[in-house]
Amino acid sequence: MRITPHDRLVKKARGWLLKHRHVIVISEMASGGGEEPDAIGFQHGADSTVIECKASRSDFLRERHKSHARIPEQSMGNYRYFLAPKDLIKLNELLPADGLLELDENGRIRETRGAMRKERNLAHEYVLLCSCIRRLFGWENVRGVSVKCYRYQTKNRATVIAQPLPKP
Repeated sequence: MRITPHDRLVKKARGWLLKHRHVIVISEMASGGGEEPDAIGFQHGADSTVIECKASRSDFLRERHKSHARIPEQSMGNYRYFLAPKDLIKLNELLPADGLLELDENGRIRETRGAMRKERNLAHEYVLLCSCIRRLFGWENVRGVSVKCYRYQTKNRATVIAQPLPKP
């Protein structure tokens, strides 16, 4: 399988989100909830960050026509970044709340402009998270999933027990 420039950016976006304290990171997952972010990370508490990866100018310019770009309150993420190769996107082309991450020639990400916190579409995020949980256990076509989580002494270990709910 050939890795595209976009695939490389998505991988970098996932790493950046994990490095910046996002405990759950989901990438390129369609959920039927509207927007399909290249990468979205969820932090402890209530904040989420979306990173849209743009490997070409034409891809970036197409983004402007999507409903979540025209109406930011319909988009996912309290924070929204674009990740692109250095100098692909000009700062004056971004919405005021958007941040810009640039990939340099050495493969390092530089935060050119921070994102400002905004309201987001929680319903779309919930649909994405529910879809993700069902897919983790391979139960996309069941009525629901029952999850019980046990905590142990260490903060980093937990056992998740999940069962598909029977169809009525």
